[in-house]
Amino acid sequence: MYNYGSILSRYAKLASVGNLLSFALSVTVYVFLAIGLYTLATRRGIKSAWLAWLPIGNMWIIGSLADHYRFVAENRVTKYRKILLGFTIAVAAVSIIVVPIAIYFLVMAFSYGFGGGYYDDSILKMTGLILLLFLLSMVLLVLAIILAVFEYISLHKIYKSCDPSNATVFTVLSVIFPFLIAFFVFSQRNKDLGLMPPSYYPPQYGQPYDQYGQPYGQNMPPYGG
Repeated sequence: MYNYGSILSRYAKLASVGNLLSFALSVTVYVFLAIGLYTLATRRGIKSAWLAWLPIGNMWIIGSLADHYRFVAENRVTKYRKILLGFTIAVAAVSIIVVPIAIYFLVMAFSYGFGGGYYDDSILKMTGLILLLFLLSMVLLVLAIILAVFEYISLHKIYKSCDPSNATVFTVLSVIFPFLIAFFVFSQRNKDLGLMPPSYYPPQYGQPYDQYGQPYGQNMPPYGG
């Protein structure tokens, strides 16, 4: 006979190792992204750069860096930071509403299923919950898609501000493999190649200098408020 207890124990250990590795990877990605965003925001004079370490605050920093690029490189004022923050909060709010309703629906379905049948009021409740969950799920999907579109637009602007030659490749890879965003931002955190005209790049130096001979971004006024 098979020792099912031993088999289950092995699967449990494998699941534990998998969960541990997944958690470690998630923490690593989060830290790399936070360091990259914080460094960029600090170097470019973005207000409240410490928000890069917060789950929702990092979206504000991503938008602020994109707005900063549009302002410095294209002389245009945009509001990516407010758009990203608004849609991030909206997605979080709808998610908070959907989760308890879904749990309540599952509890009702389970209890009524074991109760031996449905009553008229139970059917109405279940139907109402299904419709509500469907509508909220559609709203959540639309909000998430809009948020993703503006996030990747903002990331493309950030990549262009750091290294225009690789911006498109980084953006495409970020869409296909989202976990790479953290490593791209981290690797580009000390570059400003897309913020100054090429004539301001002395070939003997590794970073762009302004017309006064100072490293670009060192004395920039605060932006992003």
